[in-house]
Amino acid sequence: MDNPVSFYTITNPHQNEHLEMFLEDIEKLSSQPDSWVIPMAFCIGPKTRTHKVHLCFNKKNDSTYEGPLNTVADAGTFESFSKEFSEILESKYSMPVDKNEYYGISKDNLLHRISCKNGFALRMECYVIYFASDKMAKIKDMADIINKYLEPGVEKSLPADMLTRPLDCYGYRGYKN
Repeated sequence: MDNPVSFYTITNPHQNEHLEMFLEDIEKLSSQPDSWVIPMAFCIGPKTRTHKVHLCFNKKNDSTYEGPLNTVADAGTFESFSKEFSEILESKYSMPVDKNEYYGISKDNLLHRISCKNGFALRMECYVIYFASDKMAKIKDMADIINKYLEPGVEKSLPADMLTRPLDCYGYRGYKN
């Protein structure tokens, strides 16, 4: 049985052989100069919290692109991305987005254990995705915006089985090909 290990906050990168392999894989996958790394984490905050999606790239309450904890080198691209990402999620799904307001990253974050110069943690409240009847539409819109700004020019086609799936099944409300 594996001992549970956080692959998000890493206090000792040698504590587990799988963690070391994971970090090596991230290094290989993000070795291009224009790469972005986006660890995703789900969180459980009070439902009264205004923001449901959290972009974390610096310490809590610091949305600047300065300081030793900042993980975004290309601030212009990130600003353009985060602006449209926030506008779409708020206008279409009533899911306001914040930047380091409720969560930040620490020196032990995965993004500080790799050499990629651009990355941010994408944290979302569990209930806005897990139990949402429109989760596939939300996920597709998020992926499309990420692709548009952080991997431009790379066409992402939908898998054939998703094109034929009945759109009235759970999770597909509002989904459009």
